[in-house]
Amino acid sequence: CVLAATAAADDFRKGKILVLGSEGMIGSGLMKWLHANNYETEEVKHRRHIDLRVPGALDRFSNISFVFFLACEVGGSKYIDNKSANTQVEILSHNAQIYQVVFEWLARTRTPFLFTSSYLQTQYTSYGSIKRVGETWIKALEFGKIVRLWNIYGPETPGPKSHVLTDWVNACLSTGEISSLTDGRELRQFVSVWDTVAAMGTLMKHYDEADFVSDISSNQWIPMRQIASKVASLSPNGHCTASFAQTEAVAREGLSPDVTSFLYTKWQPTINLDDGIRKMYDFYLPANTNATPAHEDL
Repeated sequence: CVLAATAAADDFRKGKILVLGSEGMIGSGLMKWLHANNYETEEVKHRRHIDLRVPGALDRFSNISFVFFLACEVGGSKYIDNKSANTQVEILSHNAQIYQVVFEWLARTRTPFLFTSSYLQTQYTSYGSIKRVGETWIKALEFGKIVRLWNIYGPETPGPKSHVLTDWVNACLSTGEISSLTDGRELRQFVSVWDTVAAMGTLMKHYDEADFVSDISSNQWIPMRQIASKVASLSPNGHCTASFAQTEAVAREGLSPDVTSFLYTKWQPTINLDDGIRKMYDFYLPANTNATPAHEDL
């Protein structure tokens, strides 16, 4: 039992909200937001829970009124910019398999959904290309909506796929030294996972009014050297330094989020970067071991 692809927000309460990738950084936060707002949920946690590359993987679910399509073979820049052929092929092949299964089910059931893309979808990298394919697929389906994320940060398990703020906060806590993979002169925009899930919930609640594509961003460019300085100065250990490589990062400054969309009439980021970094430190202090996986997983 599913609802029509066009539905009012109250209609989504008639069924369950399905979160694909519910144990990732965004997915785990979104599950908390949905439960706090009294939505019934179903979930695909990760590949070991339900492998979305397997045909028919979603046929076990019924009475789904809305889907958050977060599941993706993804990680921070150290992962998606990895020059290893195996990594780049993995990004393309695993996500293509997921698309084949998930988009087929969504098209067949006509379930309203929000697909998480990236502002990097314009770039001719494996990650950018596969996100662009996802967006093109949705345009071909002629239903569903897209959200483009801009450098989301929040609690996750440090590892090969974790994001830069996770790595830097944990470096300050463990060694007292940030070691950047680039020269740190690149500009980025950051928005917290807590603000991100509120934005995604807002888009679901106003699904019919929302634009086909919505950017989630702080709309504030900041040099990575300044980010490193913030992370170091806010360290509860009292002392942390930062060193930078000679390598220039991939330029992304020519891109700009659209902050004139419907979303921004209902939502604005509320957590500034300093407070977000403090929340990260609070989470990673030794007493807290409840980190979530470092990616949305499959």
